[in-house]
Amino acid sequence: DLSNSELQGSISTEFEMLKSIQSL
Repeated sequence: DLSNSELQGSISTEFEMLKSIQSL
C-alpha cells in the first residue's frame, strides 16, 4: 500500500531525528 509506505518513511525519519537528538 502506497500510503502505508509513505507513513513508514515519515515515522522512520522522525525516529532518526530522535536518535540524533538523544546522542547529543
